[in-house]
Amino acid sequence: MEPTCYNGQVKVLNVLAYDWHPPKRGDIVGFRLENGRQIIIKRIIGLPGERIAFHSGVVYINGNSIPEPYLVYQGAWEWPEETLCKNIYFVAGDNRVVSQMFRVASTNILGRIYGWHS
Repeated sequence: MEPTCYNGQVKVLNVLAYDWHPPKRGDIVGFRLENGRQIIIKRIIGLPGERIAFHSGVVYINGNSIPEPYLVYQGAWEWPEETLCKNIYFVAGDNRVVSQMFRVASTNILGRIYGWHS
């Protein structure tokens, strides 16, 4: 998540954040992979039911590029278009040169991250 968040900077994981509304694009969330113990922090890029693709590092949602003002290092990702299943979110880090992408089930999202600056 660098440069937005560095190791050791996370202050609060709000586990109640999504009790009243679903996660939205741009939220930084903490989640666990299936059978995982480590909490992973990434930004939500794609929402359930959306078509997502990457071309030359640019994210396309339903055929339209989206602004990502938080990116410093965009990278050159290529990802063929796919439609996200119900209750599946697409997440990625803010440093796309070294970040990993994940499809995360809503049940694995632990909460929203707040207060990541030191």
